[in-house]
Amino acid sequence: MGMKINAAKTETQLLGYGSIELEGQDLKHTDEFVYLGGVMNSVEGTEADVKQRIGIAREIFLGEGFRR
Repeated sequence: MGMKINAAKTETQLLGYGSIELEGQDLKHTDEFVYLGGVMNSVEGTEADVKQRIGIAREIFLGEGFRR
């Protein structure tokens, strides 16, 4: 019994180059994902998340969502 990693459902994110193998099978690689509402990117790290949050705030501030 115990826990078993499902290689078909598992994705990896690496900083740099390479791959991760599980039981002779390469795991799928992704460059960007959302975790707990934050965007993580292989190239920019958390910079993508900061840009996204600034964009959302800008839309609210400049649009109808912001009233004084």
